[in-house]
Amino acid sequence: MSDSAPHHLAPTALVPVTASDTYTPHQEDRTMGTLTHLVPILAGPLGAVIMFFSMKGKSPFIDHHTRESLNFQLTLFLINLALILLGVLLAIVAGRLAFLVLPFFLILYIGALVLEIMACIAANKGLWHRYPCAFRLLS
Repeated sequence: MSDSAPHHLAPTALVPVTASDTYTPHQEDRTMGTLTHLVPILAGPLGAVIMFFSMKGKSPFIDHHTRESLNFQLTLFLINLALILLGVLLAIVAGRLAFLVLPFFLILYIGALVLEIMACIAANKGLWHRYPCAFRLLS
């Protein structure tokens, strides 16, 4: 078994750690797992990178949550980049239509905030959480 989530964990599942799993998170692990999702809400992708490298190797639970948080932040970064490029392209081609990408930014940020809060809650409860819509760039 790898040091990531238990092998039976579905990509979008919230599964409590049971006695049959190889690692049971302690309160400190749950707190740090929560912080790995909370810091990027306040500091963005840079916060996720800092948490990933500063918490690396502490425990399988923390490693899992820092990896999930960083993957999600990288996904958000790539989507933002694509939206910016689309806005620039629309500005060049159709001038006035560039504002059409603004609602997508709003939807993205609200959705990301909801998913990050859900991840914070799951980590605080000791659950092995996976974001349902993140590219798995780090495994």
